[in-house]
Amino acid sequence: MGTKNNPGKFDCYDDAHPDEPMFVLLGRDPA
Repeated sequence: MGTKNNPGKFDCYDDAHPDEPMFVLLGRDPA
């Protein structure tokens, strides 16, 4: 499993700048 500091091959974390905040949305979150 990748992290922001150690992104995996298919993670979106690599696109974020080091100081850019990331938000995760879950499929079960209310819209």
